[in-house]
Amino acid sequence: MKRLLTLFVVLGLVACVAGVASAQNLLVDGGMNSVGANGQLGNTPNPPWQLAASQGGVAGFNDGAASEGFADVDGGGFGLFFKAFVGNPPWNPEAGAVDVDFFQDVAAPDAAGMTYKLHGWFGAEANYSGLNTPGAQSLFAIDFLDAGNAVIGGTELDLEPGLAANIGNGNPVNYGEFWITATAPLGTTTVRARATMLDGAFFQDPGQAFVTDFWTLVKVPEPASLSLIGLAALGLVGIRRRSK
Repeated sequence: MKRLLTLFVVLGLVACVAGVASAQNLLVDGGMNSVGANGQLGNTPNPPWQLAASQGGVAGFNDGAASEGFADVDGGGFGLFFKAFVGNPPWNPEAGAVDVDFFQDVAAPDAAGMTYKLHGWFGAEANYSGLNTPGAQSLFAIDFLDAGNAVIGGTELDLEPGLAANIGNGNPVNYGEFWITATAPLGTTTVRARATMLDGAFFQDPGQAFVTDFWTLVKVPEPASLSLIGLAALGLVGIRRRSK
């Protein structure tokens, strides 16, 4: 009987751990490999991915980013290339800097109080303007939106220190992994996973790429799940003590 109880506790513990370890990616096509004509000159990831670009502060710019094979990190075919070099280029210095928001929205009507973890791969070459131009920014973010589509919370990670540290790391395009977490406030109905390039500009050839690929957005294990693991472990300890 004791052996049977032990088996049940162990199986319960394994099931709890497996459930935590296999958290579902809430993003559709996290590898960004389904691409098509979506308002830019080159193909970009298909919806529900969205991309909004502007140049010189004017919205609707159509050459802010493109899906490229050289930016692929997950083996699926494509990653996203932010085209910083088209901002203030030598052939058109009056064009203005380029801003790009790349994001996916996830409906989350019961998100309030839940913690989310966003993981993604980013890389940059040494001459990327985001590493060399004062005021330029490269951001990785979780945004929480309310029913009116207004941002009511979230967090942003400045990628520049990590991108700079990864220069010369031996990975294609100096790719490295980045993580952020944030807890949804009351009123959240949508969770947005976002990357932003601000003030992208031509700096110096060659090697001006800024790229991203392979994102996952998951709910961090709830306290209830962690409690189940703890109770299962305590049950196993109790059975062992009683068997002595």
